[in-house]
Amino acid sequence: RFPWRRRAARVVYKRSTADKKCLTEKRAQHRETYNEALEATSAAMQDQAESLKEKFGGHDVEYYMGEIMQRSRLSKGTRTVNKWNAYLCSEVRRINDALPPGEQRQKSSAFSKDIATKWKAMTETEKEQAVSESMPALIDLREMKALSVRTVPVQAFHDIRKTMEGVSKELHALHARTGLEVALFAARSKTSDFTKPYAFSTSERANDFFSLAVGQPMSDLVGRLEAYCIAGAQGYNYVQDLLRLKHDSSVIILEKLREAAGIPLSRMYYSSFDTQITAKYGVVCERWPLPNFVSPADLKTRNEVEILFHAWSTNTTTFRRLTITELDEWQEQRFQAALDIQLGGKDSGDE
Repeated sequence: RFPWRRRAARVVYKRSTADKKCLTEKRAQHRETYNEALEATSAAMQDQAESLKEKFGGHDVEYYMGEIMQRSRLSKGTRTVNKWNAYLCSEVRRINDALPPGEQRQKSSAFSKDIATKWKAMTETEKEQAVSESMPALIDLREMKALSVRTVPVQAFHDIRKTMEGVSKELHALHARTGLEVALFAARSKTSDFTKPYAFSTSERANDFFSLAVGQPMSDLVGRLEAYCIAGAQGYNYVQDLLRLKHDSSVIILEKLREAAGIPLSRMYYSSFDTQITAKYGVVCERWPLPNFVSPADLKTRNEVEILFHAWSTNTTTFRRLTITELDEWQEQRFQAALDIQLGGKDSGDE
């Protein structure tokens, strides 16, 4: 590689403190004025979109806003219809109409050279006669295209496709120059859009990174991104509601336990309820609604959490403090059960 340009030494002017302060104020004022202008323009466009909705109907405000924004991608000016355009259009149509059925029709670029040679050999009178019918037809065709109802999603699709192609080329060139690694995800946010999920990387390193970090390639991740963008945060809200319901269930269980024990216990025990709660405070749980006596945090389905929360909030499930006699009986049964286990294990060992 070799340098392709020469740079002259630049004269650097060192600004004073007053100059820097003045420049900062000027930039701040410019930024504020510019933002105000942008907000005013955005509000004006919103008003125009609402006006179009009221006047024409059939679509929401967002549709007309997209229609206004996509107008910038359309051609802002057209050339006048000339004789050459009319003659080229008529000749291409004549040649394509003469093709056998089923054969692919050709574009004007395939015949323009031969047609141009024929056009240059014609006199002005012959040219006038040749386009006498095709000129009005071409004018009508242009008017039809200019006044036809456009499809906003199609325009957005071509806008996205063209822009992403340009961005990809620029990023590939940047990677070739500097070695910078870039990963890019693009997904539609509405089902009415035609754009497919797009994942881009300047090399396989980025794809390998996502495969190692999250266990999925970029193609799967961008598909999930599209699903999230279209569906919104419904799945996230479901998880948040489930976590909140589990927390509320844990809170009400601990409150009921403190009321039954008569002391401010710091936590509730589930796997060791007998030794940590009943043996120390004489409290038992009655009418537990689920098959397993576990913490609400360990429940897997929302249905189980709702059943547990409803049972405690309606006092269907309660804590009860045993009397002295009941506690003595419970301890005797617990001791006898432990003794039977020990004796059973000893007998098995002797055999």
